[in-house]
Amino acid sequence: MLCTHLVSGKGKCKTGRAVSYQNAQRWEEQFSALCRYKEENGDCDVPARANGKWKSLGLWVRSQRKAYFKFQVQGTQEAYAENKNLNSRFEKLKRIGFKFIVGCGKGKRKSASQEIKYLEK
Repeated sequence: MLCTHLVSGKGKCKTGRAVSYQNAQRWEEQFSALCRYKEENGDCDVPARANGKWKSLGLWVRSQRKAYFKFQVQGTQEAYAENKNLNSRFEKLKRIGFKFIVGCGKGKRKSASQEIKYLEK
C-alpha cells in the first residue's frame, strides 16, 4: 500500500513501513493492462486464474477486489481514512467498469457468504 507521506523515491509512512513510488508505478502499469484487456475483451472481468499474457493481471485484479472488500465490507475504512490513494484507485477502477463483486465462473453466481470466503483467502 502506498503511503501519502513520502518525500522522495523511498520513505516511511506513519506506521514506519518502508514504501516506494514503485508501488504506485506498478499499480498504474496494471491499470493500463486492465484497460488493454477491456479493449480486447469488452469488459474488465479478468479471471483471477488467468493464464498467458493476462496471468499477472488476473492476480492483480484479485488483490484489488480483496482490498476493496477489506475497505468496504469489513468496515476497515478507518485504517485507510488517511490514504486518499486507495479511494482514488477504487474510483478509477469503477469509472472503467471494474466489478468488485463477481461470480465464481461457469455462469454461477456466488452468494454473499461465498464471496466473503473467496475474498478472505
